Amino acid sequence: MLINTVKAGRVSHAQLFLGQEGTHAFGLAVAYAQYIACKNRTETDACGKCPSCLKFNHLAHPDLHFFFPHLASDKNSSADFIRVFQKLANDTHCLFSEKQLVEALQLGNKEAIINMQDAELFLSKLSLKPYESDYKFVIMYLPEKMNNPTSNKILKTLEEPDGKTLIILVSENYDNILPTILSRTQLFKINKLPLAQFAEAISRLKGCSIEIGEDLAVLTDRNLQEAMAADNDMSKETLFEQAKTMMQSAYKLSHWRPHQLNFQEIADFIKTMANIGRESQKIFFRYVLSVVRKSVFLTFNANQLVHATAKEREWMNNFSPFINERNAFQIEKVINDAIIDISKNAEPNILFTDTILKLGKLIRVGDKR
Repeated sequence: MLINTVKAGRVSHAQLFLGQEGTHAFGLAVAYAQYIACKNRTETDACGKCPSCLKFNHLAHPDLHFFFPHLASDKNSSADFIRVFQKLANDTHCLFSEKQLVEALQLGNKEAIINMQDAELFLSKLSLKPYESDYKFVIMYLPEKMNNPTSNKILKTLEEPDGKTLIILVSENYDNILPTILSRTQLFKINKLPLAQFAEAISRLKGCSIEIGEDLAVLTDRNLQEAMAADNDMSKETLFEQAKTMMQSAYKLSHWRPHQLNFQEIADFIKTMANIGRESQKIFFRYVLSVVRKSVFLTFNANQLVHATAKEREWMNNFSPFINERNAFQIEKVINDAIIDISKNAEPNILFTDTILKLGKLIRVGDKR
């Protein structure tokens, strides 16, 4: 669709790329601008080799301008943080989240916004003639982070920019953008990649097998940013063994069977999980959550709803009697709380130890013997 707008010479000057976190909306916006500026574009993509493409490949084309949320003050604009932004985008193949941007900018708990200084710079950039391309390109990441005065400041230029201009707003939250902004843009909804394309992309970018790419597609619900940040050995088989270790340790602790407990194994498990990185930790807990839910289905004889490998199903059949109406919701809450705590930078050794102890108590509650 985007390629056809270029071929037909009908490139809308203001466009809104709407895609939830984990999609490729920002990368697609850059690729679209690169395709328009390319001197030797093909039927399907930019050539990647002409002088324009080489500059786009490093996000350093003189006619390409970025605006994004940053530390707000009366003096700061996106230009003051552009090097950090470019490095993050280049390092992640343009697959990054707002959280990763906040971390890269080292904002801590401070709010990131697109402020009035950005609006002034926005108007200034668009008042200039292009240096090398026929177009000036402005890509604004998360326009919903503009406050009302900033949004109102750019409205007229958004509606009638000077010369050949392409403004792309890359948003994750349609409802938080002013209606007056929405009415002046052409909307493109960016969906998640189909599983096969997702697996191929992750395999190519991470240098892992297609099988691991497919596992990450399922485990991250096709979230590109999370999959890129996950460890390459984060396969379903690995997750299954780790989940089994954690739940069996919790069971043995709950029933206090010291002759069965291998404290070194538990300590090694906690140490391993503490070192795999936050995104991989969240993937692990989401997998545990799926195991718990499938076990509930098995408890209530809803076997047709359980999609699992032979190993997973065999283990869950043995585990499911301890997951029932007495404790299922509480166990789900413990795991969801762990995912939230990871996002808040909880100390992982303490987090995993605490989670195992809580799960142990709840497993005992569910034991009807």
